[in-house]
Amino acid sequence: MREYTKKMVFNSFLVAIAMMAAVIFVVQIMHSEAELHDAAEYLGLEVQYDEIFGVEEVKEVRIYIEKENEVAMKAYGDLTYSGNPPYVQADLEFEGELYENVGIRYKGQSSLYSNPTDKKSYKIEMDEFVVGQTLMGLEELVLNCNFGDPSQMREALAYFLYDQAGLPTSLFGFAEVYVNDEYIGLYTMVENVDEQYLERNFGSGDGGLFKAGNQGFFKYLGEETSIYAEAYEYKGGMTGWDSFINLIKLVDSGLDKDYMVELSQVLDVDQVLDYLAMTFVMGNMDSYMVTGHNYFIYYDLADSLYKILPWDANESFGGYGSYYDNLAWSAKADVEGYDRPLFDRLIQVPAYEEYFLDQISFYVGGIFNNMRLDSVIDGLFALIEDSVEAQGDDSSEFTYEEFAQSIYDDVVIMKEIVGYEDGVKVVGEEKEFKMHGLKSFVEQRGMYLGHGM
Repeated sequence: MREYTKKMVFNSFLVAIAMMAAVIFVVQIMHSEAELHDAAEYLGLEVQYDEIFGVEEVKEVRIYIEKENEVAMKAYGDLTYSGNPPYVQADLEFEGELYENVGIRYKGQSSLYSNPTDKKSYKIEMDEFVVGQTLMGLEELVLNCNFGDPSQMREALAYFLYDQAGLPTSLFGFAEVYVNDEYIGLYTMVENVDEQYLERNFGSGDGGLFKAGNQGFFKYLGEETSIYAEAYEYKGGMTGWDSFINLIKLVDSGLDKDYMVELSQVLDVDQVLDYLAMTFVMGNMDSYMVTGHNYFIYYDLADSLYKILPWDANESFGGYGSYYDNLAWSAKADVEGYDRPLFDRLIQVPAYEEYFLDQISFYVGGIFNNMRLDSVIDGLFALIEDSVEAQGDDSSEFTYEEFAQSIYDDVVIMKEIVGYEDGVKVVGEEKEFKMHGLKSFVEQRGMYLGHGM
């Protein structure tokens, strides 16, 4: 096990933060300006991260798209989950600066296919049609629509917590998004997990990168790469499928006396357990822990170990609807009830189980409690309140009143169940969903975890 130096630094950080006002606390979410500029130098170009991301202000983003391109993009939302939507041309205006002929497409699954509003998530590729074009050095930008989240801040809070846990995390911020000068709503801007992200976090983007798709649970199914095509997408890098399948095989193998030694030679076990513990604490079920997706795996050439990278956390803080009892989500139940080799095998090793449980106690006693998080939530609420209130009915799942209510109290909504038959969208009956209030979820989840699992 690694030494607990990180915990000492983290605790010192929390003591200092507790002495600051809420606004100053929120500003400290982002990395320092010096760190951001140092990271950009890895790429040989100056990426002005601090001009793009951050929570000091809500940015303004305007997308101008020709009618035929908009129609083509929207038509894809009525099809199936298979593959990513195609890029179409559009112009992007970011804080008054115009960038012509960028590539834009829809992104996401439920936020696209189960979303009845005009507020969809976008991925923007700056150089899809113009070679070398960037947004202040940034090549890709993600605009997430905060689907299913009445508070509009779950993803930002989740990335904040992952960052505080010492995990590699996307930079983020908020933006008011307009399409052809029509205000669509408040979005969470997120740094895409790409080569620039890897350079910033690891100093190199050359290791193998895989994105979990559906059922990416590290189940060994054989040596053929095609078997894993639905569960994982290979994004590139020096280490490819052979190395990754060997990792899956080792994770899913039977436990023996050499398991810890062999696994620790290819997987950053402590880092993975940090991710699993924080994911569990914040109730982020739409992740490896339940759905088997919304994460990346990267082979870090610096230490020759695979690491896990958080992604797409808009349903954290008990936001996974009424599918499960988010508040009483038990680690013990996961061990007994789910076939999740990456979690199940690790937790059966006494030393790893002890570390996992220690991290849960550490997070609950440190950052995941109302004393620490309420000021962050209040600061973000003040930042985005006007932008949320300005959203129209056509572009919002929730009213302003539900937004304000969701900061502490539960919000109950009726939502149509969307499915697919032979590749065609089928809208079913409405079902009641309860969305936990943020502060009450932190309070009750912390109490549950504090009394054992």
